[in-house]
Amino acid sequence: MIVSEETGGIALAVGGEIIEGLNAQTLRDHLEEELASQMEEKKSTPALVAREAGDA
Repeated sequence: MIVSEETGGIALAVGGEIIEGLNAQTLRDHLEEELASQMEEKKSTPALVAREAGDA
């Protein structure tokens, strides 16, 4: 999330793209959409099991 000190304008950087001209509601909508998308990705990706050193 990017907030201009000069203008107070709100922008959001997602996937290498900057979405400008957001207000509080559109920012919330974009954030909710992005978080929901990430949660779906986590559900569909198998969890990685971390091994401690010497546990091989």
